[in-house]
Amino acid sequence: MRSRLFSPGRRLVAEVVSVYRDRAVLAFGGGVRLEVAARVPLREGERVALRVERAADGTVVLRLAGDEPGLDRRV
Repeated sequence: MRSRLFSPGRRLVAEVVSVYRDRAVLAFGGGVRLEVAARVPLREGERVALRVERAADGTVVLRLAGDEPGLDRRV
């Protein structure tokens, strides 16, 4: 099942619901939650901006987004 929510090129805001080691659960609103691999430290309750991208192999990737490097985790 594919969702338009995760269409490449979109910019999303999510709340970090829980964190365990290198995994995090993100809430996007409308009841949509997604478990992701977190390559940077995240904190529960933090809001993050994400870009939806398509990798070379066709998979969908969520990347932290921001206008300036180092400021891309806060919304």
